[in-house]
Amino acid sequence: MRDLKIIINADDLGETPAVNDATFSLMSDGRITSATMMANGPEIEAACESAHAFPNCSFGVHLNVTDHYPLSNPDPLRRILDGEGKFAGESAFRNVSINSELAKAVVDEFCAQIERIKSLGISVSHVDSHHHVHTMPNMFRVIKATQKQCDISAIRISRNITSPNETTSASLRLKKWAYNFALRHYIKTNTTQGFTDFDSFYKAAIIGQVHFETVEVMVHPGSKVYGEKETQLLKTFWEQDVNDEIRFVNFKNLHSNNRRF
Repeated sequence: MRDLKIIINADDLGETPAVNDATFSLMSDGRITSATMMANGPEIEAACESAHAFPNCSFGVHLNVTDHYPLSNPDPLRRILDGEGKFAGESAFRNVSINSELAKAVVDEFCAQIERIKSLGISVSHVDSHHHVHTMPNMFRVIKATQKQCDISAIRISRNITSPNETTSASLRLKKWAYNFALRHYIKTNTTQGFTDFDSFYKAAIIGQVHFETVEVMVHPGSKVYGEKETQLLKTFWEQDVNDEIRFVNFKNLHSNNRRF
């Protein structure tokens, strides 16, 4: 039986009271081990205050350029803002051309978000991003510049574990492998070997199709879209359905072992 190390990371912490309550409830029950905080979320101060009660969990930053208001100077970001000055959404960001001016502005925004979390007393263990924008190929230089400027040692990889009934082209698998390889080695970076959403991980793991030793599993407690079903499964002893020996870890564990996965 393999020893499979799993980080269960809750995204969007700090966005709503429901997200905060659901996340910390699952942390209290030992069902999730990590979370990433939305620094420009309306409930971020409450989230950071509550996080101090969970020293055995890791907390990172959920970098965000698709929702809520920016924390940095909005003028250079105007092409990805709506008429109210908020980020204009995922589609607007993915369809914009990221020139040097916008790239610098996004780095500044990401760093402002990281510094915001640090200023609220949180030791930042890692970063990922809202709507996975940091895994866009044209965002690679941005995430690496952010990592260097803000001294970030761990970053979420691109999703490389799929549900058994999901078809992924060889071309896409190769692109993801190349991105993850570059992410780990261009400025050395701590990552897990695998990453996916909880539903896909569970379906793959119960039939023995997870072939990594370390995996980050993304969850969304308190989400109106898919949080309820996911949370109900999280509350069970789902790990008993998996043939591997599950060991729950967090990003601080990866750091303390000084290993790069």
